[in-house]
Amino acid sequence: VSTQRTWGGERLSRKVGLLKEMARGIHQDTVDSNRYMDGLQDRFGATGGLMATSLTRVLGISTKGKSNRKLMCYIVLGTILAFFFLYYCLSFVLSFFRSSPSSNITPHN
Repeated sequence: VSTQRTWGGERLSRKVGLLKEMARGIHQDTVDSNRYMDGLQDRFGATGGLMATSLTRVLGISTKGKSNRKLMCYIVLGTILAFFFLYYCLSFVLSFFRSSPSSNITPHN
């Protein structure tokens, strides 16, 4: 009976040790995750501030005088034209690769 108690105690001690190690691992993962999330929060906060400043400047351009309105109009039109130009170029390149002769090669029997 004494040896069974000793064996059961040792087994229980090993299980408790494993549980302690698991708890330490979970704690370390939690600390690392919190540190990572804090870093993300700081980065998003900085990005939000930058975007707010940029938006304020863009809105300021559109409300200050006739010459600034012309500049804003040119910027918007240029951005739209650049977008359509890039879209056309990318669609042309992708259609070129889809119809390339190497994809139409069939094995000879």
